Amino acid sequence: MLHNNPKKSYPQRKKVLAGIVLSATLVSTLTACGSSSTSSTSGSSVASGSSQDIKIGEIGAMSGNLASLGTWDSQGLQMAVDEVNAKGGIHGRKVVIEKLDDQGNPSVAVNDANKLVNDKVVAAFATPESTTTLAILNILKQAKIPHITSGQDPEITKKGSLFVFRDTANSLIFDKTLADYVVGKMGMKKIAVISNSGAYGKGEHDAFVSALKAHGISPVSDQVVTPDAKDFSAQLTTIKEAHPQVLFIGTEEIEMGLIAKQARALGITARIVGGQPAATPIYVNTAGKAVAEGTIFATTYISNDANAETKAFAAAYKKKFGQVADSHVAKAYDGAKMLLEAIDKAYPNIDGTHIRDELLKLNYHGLTGDFKFNDQGEGMFTAQIGTYKNGQPEPLQ
Repeated sequence: MLHNNPKKSYPQRKKVLAGIVLSATLVSTLTACGSSSTSSTSGSSVASGSSQDIKIGEIGAMSGNLASLGTWDSQGLQMAVDEVNAKGGIHGRKVVIEKLDDQGNPSVAVNDANKLVNDKVVAAFATPESTTTLAILNILKQAKIPHITSGQDPEITKKGSLFVFRDTANSLIFDKTLADYVVGKMGMKKIAVISNSGAYGKGEHDAFVSALKAHGISPVSDQVVTPDAKDFSAQLTTIKEAHPQVLFIGTEEIEMGLIAKQARALGITARIVGGQPAATPIYVNTAGKAVAEGTIFATTYISNDANAETKAFAAAYKKKFGQVADSHVAKAYDGAKMLLEAIDKAYPNIDGTHIRDELLKLNYHGLTGDFKFNDQGEGMFTAQIGTYKNGQPEPLQ
């Protein structure tokens, strides 16, 4: 049985997170494509499909250009599941994950969603991307499978599904926070925008331009590229001619890093700003530390050193996966903890409707902030502003 109380006092939460460090070692196999539905704890392999197992589905890009998003989501979910299983599972039943790689492709995601329905998962992590989440929304809605997404496109929760829940803020919140800082605090007026034509990029574009409009500002240049583009010289040359003070980049991590790097190479000196992708090591590594220095970003998780909870989480994550935790992993861990708690509270009625009802009742304090879901599945309504100083992320306000 789970014992997580979202309203624990600080010492209690610290004790729980410290327990992460003691969780059993996990060996997880992610296939380059296709599926993997075996997980193990304490070196004892557990095959999914046992009648006693509680099966959760997972869909995400675990290969291809967006593999980092799927990997972060998968590791955050796995960490939370391991923690529960190490304490005896949910009411004595082990939780297993059926992992499906959608390769960032909506058509593959649809096939994966149908497989999860046929395999009768009780809930799902699906997906970390806006485009694939929108592709499978109706399938999981009709099957009444509650699913956690970290796709930020505001449209995801406007489609009428009662079973989708977002484990982060949407683009409207991130980009309003960012625009309020850049315009309201910094006094910047000449702002250029470059985004991509994918669902995430479109969501970022529309949200940021709308936030600028609220300040009475229109972009001095507004460029759109494709999600798989590598050369942005034409669009950036047009932007340079507009002499912006600020360059907003509304794309995923790698493309954002490439755009920032090429912008500096072309002599664009505007302050670079962006949403959650700019808060990740992948952006910094792609752009280069010198280019990333001074980038301003909106996120829900600025640094692993923010407090005792984030420090404990980052240490446990480093021990398990040998990597540095970031905002994507933290939000996936929060999403998984909420889903597992809802399943625990719904037990023994672990069907979609009861799990959904329990998700709606939660008041959850997580690594990335406080959650309280509304009927649309939105649970987080704030973001923070950060920047890179001497190569390290730090809060600006």
